[in-house]
Amino acid sequence: MPDQITSTNNQYISEPNQHIQQYLDYYCELSQSPKFAILLKGKWGCGKTWFINQYREKLKTKGKKSLYISLYGITNYSEIEDSLFKQLNPLNHLLASKEMVIVGKICKGLLKGALKIDLDNDGQEDGRWSFSIPDIDIDKKFKDSQFSLLIFDDLERCSINIENILGYINDFVDSQDLKVVIIANEDEINNDRDKQEKYNKTKEKLIGKTFDVFPDLSGALHTTINQISNSQVKEILTKNLALLQELYLQAECKNLRILNQVILDFQRIFEGLPEKAQNKSKLVEEVLELLIIFSIEIACARLHPQEISRIDQELAKEIMSEIRRNNHSNLTEKNNANTENTEHKDSIFKKYQKLYNSYYFSGLRAFYGVYPSLLWWEAFFDKGLIDRQYFEESLPNSKFFQEENAPNWMKLLRYTMLTDREFDKTLDLVKSEYLNRAFEDIGIIKHITGLFLLFSDIKVYDKDKKSIIDEAKEYIDQLKNSGRLDTEYRSNPFGDVYMSIEFNSKDDPGFKEFDNYIKQCQEEVRIQNIPNEAKKILDMMQNNIAMFQHTIFFNAGSNFDSLGQKSYYDYPILKYLPPEDFIKTFLILPYQDMGYIFYCLRNRYSSPNFAKNLVDELDFLKKIQSLLLAEISQKTGKISGYLLSSLNKEYLEAIISNLEQVEQPL
Repeated sequence: MPDQITSTNNQYISEPNQHIQQYLDYYCELSQSPKFAILLKGKWGCGKTWFINQYREKLKTKGKKSLYISLYGITNYSEIEDSLFKQLNPLNHLLASKEMVIVGKICKGLLKGALKIDLDNDGQEDGRWSFSIPDIDIDKKFKDSQFSLLIFDDLERCSINIENILGYINDFVDSQDLKVVIIANEDEINNDRDKQEKYNKTKEKLIGKTFDVFPDLSGALHTTINQISNSQVKEILTKNLALLQELYLQAECKNLRILNQVILDFQRIFEGLPEKAQNKSKLVEEVLELLIIFSIEIACARLHPQEISRIDQELAKEIMSEIRRNNHSNLTEKNNANTENTEHKDSIFKKYQKLYNSYYFSGLRAFYGVYPSLLWWEAFFDKGLIDRQYFEESLPNSKFFQEENAPNWMKLLRYTMLTDREFDKTLDLVKSEYLNRAFEDIGIIKHITGLFLLFSDIKVYDKDKKSIIDEAKEYIDQLKNSGRLDTEYRSNPFGDVYMSIEFNSKDDPGFKEFDNYIKQCQEEVRIQNIPNEAKKILDMMQNNIAMFQHTIFFNAGSNFDSLGQKSYYDYPILKYLPPEDFIKTFLILPYQDMGYIFYCLRNRYSSPNFAKNLVDELDFLKKIQSLLLAEISQKTGKISGYLLSSLNKEYLEAIISNLEQVEQPL
């Protein structure tokens, strides 16, 4: 169970650090100077700074104050004194200015010196600290203003020699009789042998009490959540406090800074979700669970972002192997999922029992059908992408909305969640719809074909794989012959998926054969239609040059998809266009448009990945160059001839030369 929370004026310090708070209370109430400082130590991210800030807030409630100095990056003592001077003066806007600080220093004078140190009280000088004696007398200011503590944070990150900075701090304790708290990551200091020796030697005189600060998860949660501006997000996080603490503790994570990042990321993700998703508490809870788990595992270097999507593949192997064992009890094959990599992932996530209990799974099964998808989570952690459109597209397919207008084929995709009766009924419905050619979407047909192959493999479908593929090809033939075959279908950019769902049996030889057959038929249809499509390009050159650009070369910022015009940036459509027609149209354009046409052509072949698919247009380009040169020859001595010649030299010659060097695809 999480630690009990103690509230102090809306500030929280949990049980593990109560003893430190109690000792600080005692230390601050001492009527005489204790002549020693307190050290608070702990690893980076454990909450040392957070703890001392909470304690400072507690002091405020008692009318007492404190001074705080971060030594992070400090290179000289004047930086410390400037900070103290600003905090001590209530008129910060005037007296804390650089000019006033300089004036103050001139008036008081800069004292520098060397202080002899007798560490063991034997009357002999054991060393000499060379440092600047604090050029600011704050003893009286402390007493007058009810100051209780002088705090120095980030000792290990100070750029001043560690002996010297400790000697400097010692003067506040020893000469000015102040109560001082030092905060440090001792492990970082001890990693440097030379630094460690000097540190241990000098801290003995200065430090009287040392405390280890434990991660204050409860307190950090409350403080961070209270800083969230979105009231809806704050309410969700507050409601799921127990979940946050439980998963964090199960991960055995000590770094509280990860927690702060998790909460900020959750707000960003939540605000990107569709309103319908925001109102689905189970969905939001799962998003929070996954965010916590992946964030911690990645931050602790136990998981790489690019490994997230592989969970899907390993899970598929695990489910497939289990189904086979259940349907072939006489087989002794090993579980294909028990690979070294799968066992590694399973061991990483096995500790998160909360997530497993939510969905009645174990091991990697906890990640089946997560929203929006494991591929999305990988993109989020690897590249910081949110992609609100992907949120929208994934929503109808998520398990949280599966009963809301879900088509039968979609229900069949969730076969692991169906009873035997539900499975048989849904399979019969999909088979009937398939036979009646109810589907025209190529992605859906591929999903159904993949399912049929899977079900045939595990003996819950009565057709063999060859028959399934033959029927699928026949289906595509009927679409092609009736003019209904979509030639523009492309897989989702997140992977070999459609509608945010990966195809079943995508590695099956039969499925790959079917996929290639679809592409072949699409190519045949495209070739049949291409002459008509090519003629449209001539009209675009004259009447819609922006659409011409969109059609012939890839432009990520283009907004013309909504107009329904296909893009042929990676298809050699120009080889189907008569060069004579192109030049005839080209020559009647204004000179500025001529230049833009050639500019678009140059961009068309600028990408090697696209250019290798466009090599077949080389003859077309050479023919239009020949026709253009003939026109230039007829206009020798005229400005139009000069301009056309310039376009040929600036664009067309380079285009042809570069395309001749492109390696053609095998």
